[in-house]
Amino acid sequence: MTTPLPSESPVWRMLGSKRRELVNRVIASAEVYLLERTGSRADTGSWFGGRRVWLAFTLDAMVMVATGPRPLCQKIPLVELTQTQYNVVTDEVVFASADVPLQQVRLSFLAAARVLAQIRRRERC
Repeated sequence: MTTPLPSESPVWRMLGSKRRELVNRVIASAEVYLLERTGSRADTGSWFGGRRVWLAFTLDAMVMVATGPRPLCQKIPLVELTQTQYNVVTDEVVFASADVPLQQVRLSFLAAARVLAQIRRRERC
């Protein structure tokens, strides 16, 4: 994705207001180029199990976010994710960074391709 997502984009509505607030708090005024809903869940302190993890991409970072009593919201620089790969057997993107709260997230092949393109975009520039 080479252009920022407009604020009225349907994917922003799918993200929801609480997750959007978390993302905006971490990225400050940076523009978001890609939002992906993963098939993975993270323990955020809820009685009802894990909460859905979303990935948001700015020009130079990925934000991993999930809501709950103890929300997950971590910004990871893209330069730390250059060794990230997609495992076609498990349908998971595997992050090669020690500072990522979830080492892998479930994504469809197409969503994973978009994520990897965002991560490797800086390498082509």
